[in-house]
Amino acid sequence: MIFGLAALICSAFAAWWLSGARSVAYLCYYLSFAPFVTLSATEGGLAGADGFGSEVVLIKALLRVGTAALIVGLLVTRRSALGALADARFLAIPFFVLWATLGLVRGPDPSLGFLRLGELTVFVALGLLLWSESRGRTLRTLLRWHALALLPLLTITAIYARLDPGLALHVAENGLVRAGNRLINAESLGTAGALLTVWASYELQAGRSFETSWWRERLLPTVCLVAGAATLVLARSRTAMLATVVAEVVLWFATMRASRRQWAFALTLLLGALVWGAFHTQAIEAWVLRGDSVASLRTGTGRTELWAHLFEDSVRLHPFVGNGYIQLSETGGFWHAGSYWTNAHNAYLAALLFAGIPGLLAMLIVLGLPLRTSWLRARAAGAEHGAWRAVFALGILAAINNATSFGICGWPNPLMLFFFALYPLAVFGPQAGRAAPRAERVDVNEAGGPAGARA
Repeated sequence: MIFGLAALICSAFAAWWLSGARSVAYLCYYLSFAPFVTLSATEGGLAGADGFGSEVVLIKALLRVGTAALIVGLLVTRRSALGALADARFLAIPFFVLWATLGLVRGPDPSLGFLRLGELTVFVALGLLLWSESRGRTLRTLLRWHALALLPLLTITAIYARLDPGLALHVAENGLVRAGNRLINAESLGTAGALLTVWASYELQAGRSFETSWWRERLLPTVCLVAGAATLVLARSRTAMLATVVAEVVLWFATMRASRRQWAFALTLLLGALVWGAFHTQAIEAWVLRGDSVASLRTGTGRTELWAHLFEDSVRLHPFVGNGYIQLSETGGFWHAGSYWTNAHNAYLAALLFAGIPGLLAMLIVLGLPLRTSWLRARAAGAEHGAWRAVFALGILAAINNATSFGICGWPNPLMLFFFALYPLAVFGPQAGRAAPRAERVDVNEAGGPAGARA
């Protein structure tokens, strides 16, 4: 485990250096992904509430607490970031956090719920801290700094797939191999690969900006594209794959200012994919079914039945306040089809269960505001409309992923950290050294954040 921990932390430092980000705040962001990795085959699972005494869980907790303390310590010195807390576009997040605590009070053991809400709050605080570092930086540069934090997750999986396949790879009874096991959940790994793939696609599509070295603008995105796409395929996450396809359509097609050259390139790729698919239908079918039947696929491998049961037996009990964060029922988990479930596998339904109808509305606002802002700015004239298109594509990916996976509400996962770390930047835009000309404003504050927060 010592070797794995050293490799994980070293890969986080390496990715931080490769990105070009030279700040302690971004180093905290990169290290914040480390607790999502479990370097043991028997301890420290994602959903375990009974393993807090194990060595693995202790190390993960120390990493989280250490980075959280540094994040909070840095944040209290940033007046611009603290001023953003009062902006109307940010209020849905603290409202959801506070509302989700109401149901916890009456629960049998609220400690786990408060712990997970604390992690969510740290992710939100980290987003404000990173936004305070955005002054004078282009959105394209900031996206690179954000996206490369996912690279260590792929790196450590590749290392352990070689050294300890039983920890990093899941082998089904029918012999099907899937990347992602005890080391990191396959859905989380697939989502990380999807996010990295979408960013790398945008970076290569945009061409050289000559803001930094050639290898950082061309070679590094190419490596990330190959690594992200390979991880996405090997993780066999159908939701992540679907979300990636939709996000790539947003990036490459003319719904947002694609040039003729981009049109031609995108259509060539599409034609090539169709031709390849026509000759590999059995391989595609095997990848989609993952050894299951078509009937099982229609029910989302049992998810739709779980959702219906939750609606019938749990949602109606507390539709206004909810059961409390991480609580699928009044007692915590939920019995369905002979199994005890701790995850709703749908972030929208989870928000409704955790915090009732007000919580669901707040979560929809949190998802919708970055999409609206990035859409408007991507449609506007300006040098960075392409980068805003990438933000919109990443937002679409998150919205789709919420439908069947962990999403941004519930158990901490890479998408949740990535989303909330990017949220202030996606809603406010990078901070500018001076106010943008009035003619460049597009129904949102182009100058980089809420009024009074540009100190």
